[in-house]
Amino acid sequence: MKNWGNGQLLIGKIGFCERSESNMKEVIVVGGTDTIFEYLGTIKLNITLVQYKEKITGYQISRATKIILIDEEMSYGEILEQVELEHSRREFDVILTMTENCIDLCSKLKDDLKIEGISKISTGYVRNKYKMRLKFKELGIPTMNFLKVRNKSEIKMFYDDCEVGETILKPLSGTGSEGIVKISGKEDIDSAWSWIGDGTGDLLVEEFVGGSEYSAEGVFVNGKHKLLAITKKYTTGDDKVHIIV
Repeated sequence: MKNWGNGQLLIGKIGFCERSESNMKEVIVVGGTDTIFEYLGTIKLNITLVQYKEKITGYQISRATKIILIDEEMSYGEILEQVELEHSRREFDVILTMTENCIDLCSKLKDDLKIEGISKISTGYVRNKYKMRLKFKELGIPTMNFLKVRNKSEIKMFYDDCEVGETILKPLSGTGSEGIVKISGKEDIDSAWSWIGDGTGDLLVEEFVGGSEYSAEGVFVNGKHKLLAITKKYTTGDDKVHIIV
């Protein structure tokens, strides 16, 4: 057992650090970096952090009300059991994550605990680019032409019909532009398939959209969008994002 300020961290398969104030909202944060605590620290909340052992920091320990440590070897059932135990003690109000690779875990816990947060249905659209494109099309939101493919012949068929002359081949899921290949001509299809597609199952091929890339970052609160920032994206180099507004 190690002491951390006013709390204690129990080192083991699952540990916790506890400091709680009554009459405050109970929030679960899944994963993430110190940044989320810098923002949440401006609001009076009791925060229970579900964090991977190798990701925990001293700052998080000092700011969280309680910490549940997990690792990659634990099953979802083991994690849920510990979170449900804490839920029975303090009755959580909401669960959230600011880390994309923790969205699946966060949404599963949300649905099983029956509290506010992002649902598995919403996560399905966020994590699967093909489903997201289909939803855009269903809602009438403009998007590029796209196709789910399983082999090189389907990619070639899409490329032949592509008016812009360049396409992107990517996994159905993933983050940070990982595993994405640009196809500028038919001669690139074989190498693109060898690099990303051979044996990986379904992929997404879509028209390439040139020019600068911007995104509007915001939150959705009580049925209304609140714009936080407009960012310019860079796909190469050390600087991936530049805030312009």
